[in-house]
Amino acid sequence: MSTSPQVTVLMTVYNGARYVAEAIDSIVGQTFSDFELLIIDDGSTDDSLAVIRRYSDARIRLIEQSPNRGIRATLNRGLGEARGRYIAIMDQDDIAAPERLARQTALLDAQPAVGLCGSDIETFGEKTGASWIRHFAPEALRIALLFENPICHPSVMLRRQVLVDSKLEYPEFPYAEEYALWVRISRQHQLVNLPQKLLRYRTHPQQISRRKSEIQCRSADAVVHEQLQTLGIAASPREMIVHRMFGESFNPLPRYRQLMERWATRLLDANRDRRVYPPGDFAIQVQERLTSGTRLVRNRLDAMSLPRRVAWRFAVWRDYRRAGQTSSA
Repeated sequence: MSTSPQVTVLMTVYNGARYVAEAIDSIVGQTFSDFELLIIDDGSTDDSLAVIRRYSDARIRLIEQSPNRGIRATLNRGLGEARGRYIAIMDQDDIAAPERLARQTALLDAQPAVGLCGSDIETFGEKTGASWIRHFAPEALRIALLFENPICHPSVMLRRQVLVDSKLEYPEFPYAEEYALWVRISRQHQLVNLPQKLLRYRTHPQQISRRKSEIQCRSADAVVHEQLQTLGIAASPREMIVHRMFGESFNPLPRYRQLMERWATRLLDANRDRRVYPPGDFAIQVQERLTSGTRLVRNRLDAMSLPRRVAWRFAVWRDYRRAGQTSSA
């Protein structure tokens, strides 16, 4: 391997002994070979280090970090340690398709305007189901960032020079730091998702998105607020509840259809004034999200028993009223 590989695969590990061998195997078995696998163990207290040390592949570079510093600090250390032209993110519990690195490097080589390349995914493990990756083209992804994180973090490969030139790293948005980073990259560079399923994304009870969901949601709201401000919108807590429904959040408010239609009109009017997004593309995606969001509420309510439906609607209406009190305080 050259001293400066084409790709650095960055894998942070914390108490990942159960799955990390599968993740490592999927990288060392890639059809593309000019990479380093940079593994940073963030103070694991299980057998993670013992598992990692079993590998003799010269492309693996292990950094042992102690004490535990947390995911954001560890990722940012990895960005600084990376030697590759491109940086591919890999989680300790996922499995990369054999052709993942080859396909992503080929795209970045061919399209210099693209700063970040994700891919479609296949979910497996405790829960399986359809992929939640919906958007693939640059403009559609930039718009989608206003409503959700449309890119799966461990599927990403990005240009290291993009980070260097703009002095970017994972910012302080707890458990949504990657979402905030994608938004910052999108201000000057295109983002794409490849339609091929290049990552098997494992679901299990210890995932951060499940253990820290409340904190993650607050951070994601902060990322959305930043983007709404570029449209000249300072969203109230009540408006944020409605806005989340455009990202397929289940909030069965009374008159939810009218509330969503009103918010869609406000978004479209703001973009017509500011021209942040191409008006035609923006209008199409807003309408699609209005349709899918209202359908989601209707279908889930129809599938519920009457007592559960009443309980859900009461809880959401209570939170909506409290949000109004907060905004007027």
